[in-house]
Amino acid sequence: MKLNCLSCIILLAVVLGSNLCVAQFNKDLKDITEKDVIEALQFAGIDIFKFPVNSFDKNLRFYVVADEYTQSGGLKRVDTLLTFDTEYHEYSADQHQVTKHIDSFRFLTKVLNNSYDNVYLYVSANNVSAWKELHVAKEFNRKHYWVRFAQQETEIGKTIPLLFFGSEWDDVIDGRKVTRFCSHNELKPELSDPTIKYIPHYFLISYWFEERL
Repeated sequence: MKLNCLSCIILLAVVLGSNLCVAQFNKDLKDITEKDVIEALQFAGIDIFKFPVNSFDKNLRFYVVADEYTQSGGLKRVDTLLTFDTEYHEYSADQHQVTKHIDSFRFLTKVLNNSYDNVYLYVSANNVSAWKELHVAKEFNRKHYWVRFAQQETEIGKTIPLLFFGSEWDDVIDGRKVTRFCSHNELKPELSDPTIKYIPHYFLISYWFEERL
C-alpha cells in the first residue's frame, strides 16, 4: 500500500504527538517512506493486523474473542471483543439501499511506554467497531509478541484462531541469564510449536460464525 503525503502527516502526528509542528513535517516530508511510517508505528507500540473473511452471503452472527492462558493454570479468562450480525446496509451512489455482508476485519493494538500491564485493542469490521482493554497481571507484566496463525478455511460454527500474543521467558544460555521469545512466523491451530510450553502467559484471539436464531 502506497502512503501519500497526507497519510504520512496524519500517522506521524498521531504516533509522535502534537508537540511537533506541521511545518517540520512539511519540511521533511519528501524524505518519509512507507518503511519510516511502519517503524514509527512500531516505535509507538502500535501493530495493525487485517484479515479477510468468507461472508457466506447470508446474515450470520459473528464473534471475536480473546482467551487468556497461563502455562501453570491453563485457561484463565475469556473476553468477547466484538459480536454483531454480518449483514449490513449502505446507500449506493444513486441513493438505493444495498445489502452487504462483512468481508474483512482488522485489529489495531497498542501498548503504552513499553509497559504490558494493559494492551489496548481496536477491533473493526465493515460496519462496526469496538475498543477493548486486556489487563495483564503484575506477575506476567513483561514484553509480549504477536504471532499470526496459519490461514484456515472458514466454516460456520468453527472457531478460527487468528493471533497469538505471548510473553517472553527467562532462560540460561552459556551460563548467562537471558530473556527470550522464539516462534515460527506462523503458528498451527493446535499450537504444536515446541516453544509454546515455555511461554508463561499468552492470549489467543479467535473468531467464528454462528447461525442466527
